[in-house]
Amino acid sequence: MRTKTLLIAAAALAATVTASQAQTVYSQNVVGYINITVTNGTLAFSANQLDTGSNTLNNVFNTGVKSGFTKILEWNGAGYNTYTYLNSSASGVGSGWFNGSVEVGTTNYAQPGYGFFIANGSSAPITIPTVGQVIQGTNIYVIPPGLSPISLPEPLAGQALNSTNVNFPCISGYVKYLTWNGGGYTTYTYLNSSASGVGSGFFNGPTPIPASALPPAGGGFFVDNGTVPSKTLYWTNVFEVQ
Repeated sequence: MRTKTLLIAAAALAATVTASQAQTVYSQNVVGYINITVTNGTLAFSANQLDTGSNTLNNVFNTGVKSGFTKILEWNGAGYNTYTYLNSSASGVGSGWFNGSVEVGTTNYAQPGYGFFIANGSSAPITIPTVGQVIQGTNIYVIPPGLSPISLPEPLAGQALNSTNVNFPCISGYVKYLTWNGGGYTTYTYLNSSASGVGSGFFNGPTPIPASALPPAGGGFFVDNGTVPSKTLYWTNVFEVQ
């Protein structure tokens, strides 16, 4: 999977009035796009990292997809729900995403921070552009015990989960990062300095995670919250475009 990201910092300035102090407060809405390219005959662990407002499947993924050949695989906790994109001719009711004969593109979502697979069953690569606002400010994400398919909420590339920019609640020996390698998963376990003997970070055995395994823009991954006893983690993510 190849991705291209563009952030338009001067896209919009939105003004809101704080009534209690009668002051005008300006906040910058940053608009961008990410091109997600999926090679023919492959699966790409992907994500929507830009807020479209509704974030429905039909709203996020409606360009570059191929009727009958582009599928989304959504993790349901034990396996995958599969949705296929169909144009009006194929569906008989309108273009969108379908689970069998049931249209789900207006009721199922691709929220920023959530990961899923995109499958390209056609004979040529596809490029799917996603467009929306960059998530900013302080946001809290709930990570239950077990496997969760997630992404970074904002379009950052090459950031480890324990980096300052990401601030994921890493617990030594219990939090694992699973990256898709095209045919399976490579697992990296978070270890603090005492456990690793060389410094805090993610490791596959004695090998530190390489830069190539860090999530790209538009990329998703699994996190295994294996805390014992099992407990929910709360991820406080803070991001501002400078």
